[in-house]
Amino acid sequence: VSPEQDYHLSINSLCQHARGDWICLFNDQSCMVTLHWDDLLLRMIDEGWNQCVSVCIAIMTNVNCAWDQRFFFIRREVFNLLGHLSKHPYVHNWLCNVLAMVNSVVRVPMFEISGDVPMLWNEPLSVEDKLQLAKDQIQDVLVLLDHIEKDQLCN
Repeated sequence: VSPEQDYHLSINSLCQHARGDWICLFNDQSCMVTLHWDDLLLRMIDEGWNQCVSVCIAIMTNVNCAWDQRFFFIRREVFNLLGHLSKHPYVHNWLCNVLAMVNSVVRVPMFEISGDVPMLWNEPLSVEDKLQLAKDQIQDVLVLLDHIEKDQLCN
């Protein structure tokens, strides 16, 4: 999509044009292994999700790499609320950190994808960049917490 330093900018731009209730990131070297995955996703949310249904991320299992969290479904509302999916090239890490802080991450072992093992981006961050990254993530957490609190008051 773009050089690794700008990956998040490309993803954010693509999300602006997405129209569905869910956003799913895949690369061209990956394949969904699980049959009827779309029905399983909807059933999981309808039956088993006890948090705010408009703020969640479902991380799929990569059969080639157990710790991989690059393949996920996320509710479009998260993008709408934040105005981005990430402010950092590691989109998946950003989202998992932010949504874990609002108790909205679920690992979905029933979804299996096959994909390449990720290459690591090893550009070191300065102390200032690390602090800004933490501040930006905390701002995202606060936006989502405010939405979740309002959602719970209405229900």
